[in-house]
Amino acid sequence: LPQLQPFLKSPDRAVRERAFRAASRPYIDRRDELSSLFERMYHLRMRAARNAGFANFRDYIFPAKFRFDYTPADCERFHQAIELAVVPAVGSAAEPASDILPFKATTKTLPNGLVVMVVPTGFPNIVSLQIPVLTGSRNEVEPGKSGFAHFFEHMMFRGTPTLSPDEYNAIITKAGARQNAYTTDDYTNYHITFAKEDLDTILKIEADRFQNLSYPVEAFKTESRAVLGEYNKNSANPIQKLYEVLRAKAFTTHTYRHTTMGFIEDIEDMPNQYEYSKTFFSRWYRPENTAVIIAGDVDPDQVIPLVEKYWGDWAPGSGEKIAIPQEPAPKG
Repeated sequence: LPQLQPFLKSPDRAVRERAFRAASRPYIDRRDELSSLFERMYHLRMRAARNAGFANFRDYIFPAKFRFDYTPADCERFHQAIELAVVPAVGSAAEPASDILPFKATTKTLPNGLVVMVVPTGFPNIVSLQIPVLTGSRNEVEPGKSGFAHFFEHMMFRGTPTLSPDEYNAIITKAGARQNAYTTDDYTNYHITFAKEDLDTILKIEADRFQNLSYPVEAFKTESRAVLGEYNKNSANPIQKLYEVLRAKAFTTHTYRHTTMGFIEDIEDMPNQYEYSKTFFSRWYRPENTAVIIAGDVDPDQVIPLVEKYWGDWAPGSGEKIAIPQEPAPKG
């Protein structure tokens, strides 16, 4: 900002730092929009790499001859978007927000209990799909069976009767998508970011794995050993081990006693729990415990019918109520 230039050049370091913070404020206040723009540019490169015939983004981004592939018109549109996102009019008063979310969200609950939320953001072509399942380590109620919520974060990438893991990964790679998942005490979240034109395909393959996950006993045992390896790696950090012991001492009854990884003795026994794994998945991975959240360059009137098409036939659970053990009142 012009009025801050003299202060940015001040010999007084404290004055320069205050001026820099003031100059950065418009960018900090709009960092989410800026982050989304950079995400969009990343996916433009991913799509260009695919169209150019490269196997992956790394092959495309590093050769110098491919680094300057945007036309002047592309750059101009990007700079205009940057200006709109991070340079609000100086001195303009911010209007009070009328909603909790910065964007208008459309929510619908399907007959099977699945919650669908669509959030148009106005950023062109990019879409983010989040699929939280209300199943975390707190739901591991049977003694000796801790760690299965986190375990299914791994197993959900093991394929279905109609789509092998390699075929699933090939679709994700071709779309230039980025995906991952994480487990918490209270829920497990699966997320993927991709271009708008792949929305139909992504919704279809995600619905397939949530409804039709299938894995042989050999894959189950392989993944359970991978989980044990992850536990051992984490335990090499003394802070992680301290946190695990702290949880076990702080809670006597509630399933918060164990971390999302689970107790070591349960993880070591996990290769023998193939049949129980099916019980856990069938019990918790149900539409009434799940939400499908789509944000980005989307229209609710077009997206909700797509979700209904691919997710509407997902059968709800039996309605069995699984009580989470309640911690007794603290003493002292």
